[in-house]
Amino acid sequence: MAANRIEEEAWRDAAIEQQKRAQRSEAEAKRLKAELSRSREAEKRLREALEPFGKALDVLGRNRHELHDKETIRGYGPDLAITMGDLRRALATVEGRET
Repeated sequence: MAANRIEEEAWRDAAIEQQKRAQRSEAEAKRLKAELSRSREAEKRLREALEPFGKALDVLGRNRHELHDKETIRGYGPDLAITMGDLRRALATVEGRET
């Protein structure tokens, strides 16, 4: 009789522990889902923010023979060195501002 009670308590304790683990897992899943949603939203905002710069670089690529400022940024290919001034002008062009 005492053995049965001990066994029942052990099963009950195991069930309670299993339920706690399930609740923690569910909470962690909700947290991760929310984090993923925030990450996707942040990625979307970043893409939107960078879009004008991509267009500006396209303008620079088409007009690279006109590059002439002295503050050079390297790394856009062996034959293309752009400058901050060039990037600013191209960005202004994309945004519809006159330079």
